[in-house]
Amino acid sequence: AVVSTQSTGNIPKPVKFAFGGIAGMGATVIVQPLDLLKNRMQLSGEGGAARAHRTVFHAAISVVKSEWFPGLYRGLSAGLARQLLYTTTRVGIYTSLFESFS
Repeated sequence: AVVSTQSTGNIPKPVKFAFGGIAGMGATVIVQPLDLLKNRMQLSGEGGAARAHRTVFHAAISVVKSEWFPGLYRGLSAGLARQLLYTTTRVGIYTSLFESFS
């Protein structure tokens, strides 16, 4: 691959914010099933009840059996909303400040 040493110019600030949001939302889509399984395992056995999930694999099989594969993405909209607001702002501001002070 040929690497260009030419500058591509300044990227507009709204685009930097958008890239931050898209990156955060993409990461959320990838991590959501693991986060759901973690939360299910943490809440399993709450209040003195018997633990419903012995391992992460047992929890995954249980979710897929009872809720099918879309069940692994339950709560995705809340995660995407968080990334849309939080990560978009955080990465956009960080990039702008980094360029201002460097």
